[in-house]
Amino acid sequence: MTLYPKSIVTRNYYDEMGRNDLVEGPFFVTGVGFPIEPPDQYPWTQTSFDERGRPVTVENSDGEYGSVPTIFSYRGLSTTITDPDGGSKTEKKITWAGSFRSLNMPMMEIMTRIMSIMSPATCCRLLITMETERR
Repeated sequence: MTLYPKSIVTRNYYDEMGRNDLVEGPFFVTGVGFPIEPPDQYPWTQTSFDERGRPVTVENSDGEYGSVPTIFSYRGLSTTITDPDGGSKTEKKITWAGSFRSLNMPMMEIMTRIMSIMSPATCCRLLITMETERR
């Protein structure tokens, strides 16, 4: 008995912005020749993006339910991720200004530390941003 190795294929598709929006596979090649066609059931992942290039939905194949979506929503610096079971988690990004301000340091000490790694112009913009956020 002779065993012939089978190739494993994963197809990646990209949208007009160069983002990977569809992945088909991996799956075993079942025939010979080209084009390579996937079997009736195979794993896939489809991603849709908003106008800022952030993922909005990520759908994965599921043999029992067809597809199961994970949904992303954005509000300011917060991202809420809702899984297929309805559970959600919110993550919040902290800006430099927010992280330094949360240390309860005097403003001059904050600016001195920041100026040691940034240009004076960047520090001025950061100071204006911090003052605006405080109000």
